Amino acid sequence: MKKNIPNFLTICNLILGWMSIYFAFNNQINHAIFSIIIASVFDYLDGFSARWLKVSSKLGAQLDSLADFITFGIAPAIIIYNLSITVPFLESLFTEGFLYLIIGLIPVFAAIRLARFNSVQQETTYFSGLPSPGFALLAISLSIIFIENGYEFFKKIFPFIAITFASMMVVNMKFIAFKINNFQFKNNKLLFTLIFISIVSSIILILLGYYVLILPIVLFLYLIFSIIYNFIS
Repeated sequence: MKKNIPNFLTICNLILGWMSIYFAFNNQINHAIFSIIIASVFDYLDGFSARWLKVSSKLGAQLDSLADFITFGIAPAIIIYNLSITVPFLESLFTEGFLYLIIGLIPVFAAIRLARFNSVQQETTYFSGLPSPGFALLAISLSIIFIENGYEFFKKIFPFIAITFASMMVVNMKFIAFKINNFQFKNNKLLFTLIFISIVSSIILILLGYYVLILPIVLFLYLIFSIIYNFIS
């Protein structure tokens, strides 16, 4: 029974990714974004439960990658496309089909990232390339800024910013993994510092009423600390 728990959580991730696509195509972007956020929680829990219960399997690993491809590769791309076609500048610059094709680079990068992850057998304390859930959260952070703020220039370059972040999934760069083998500060200085600053920043933003900036700021901090990690590791 317990060996199926991680797979059940992975399926929850997959269903939420599928629902995100449905909401995006029905212009319910907030629901689509929320679905990805909840899916990312299930994605973390399936890996955590597999390690905790010691029930990891090849089937679970493949199922996890396929779910991640849909939820964190295709679903964010659909959200980005449906927001982009509402921008008159982009609509005049590209046909809808060509814009859809360009944004198709996002699931391509996600597929390469996940295939590369599956082909590496060794266990590491970091991610090589931006993990697909990390990209998806970055993408929806950009989408939240798109929805909540009327910066016309940002809207014009919105899909290209998203594609640039998507390309980070395939770069040869180390990104911090939230894998804590022990809770000693000296062994997790950078990770604990990132968590602490993220919490403090979130509290400040809540007190100031800038709820919409919490996710973008936390993810920006994650990118900064990952860059620092490459220099000190």
